[in-house]
Amino acid sequence: MISSKFQQALAIVAEARVELDEAEAECNRIIGEQQAKLGEIRAQKRQLDLIEGKSETTARRQATASSAARAPRGEMQSKILSILADNPAGLTRGSLIEKMEIKGNKAAEASLSNALVTLKKNTKVTSDRGRYIVAQPG
Repeated sequence: MISSKFQQALAIVAEARVELDEAEAECNRIIGEQQAKLGEIRAQKRQLDLIEGKSETTARRQATASSAARAPRGEMQSKILSILADNPAGLTRGSLIEKMEIKGNKAAEASLSNALVTLKKNTKVTSDRGRYIVAQPG
């Protein structure tokens, strides 16, 4: 025989599952609407590309090339030094990521980390308790 407390617990779990299922269904509905909207936007952009005289293949290629453009060599280091110069108390890696607005861009975050290592190796920055500071000349 199942105890009444156990039956109550099962009822609570079942109720929670129903609520979660409803919330999941609502999220899926919203995602579907947003995906449809995104599809419409992309179709309109393709039409604009065709009006500008670009073939669909050319437009796709240009979109890919522009999103994959690289910054000039040393630009990340320059940006880091500039930001650190404006913050004499120093900044953590996370704060630099936020100030550079690259949070979530894994390639840019990796580039920042590589640049910090190079700057430290070349004694252009120092670190103290996780905070990076522009090195003092001399």
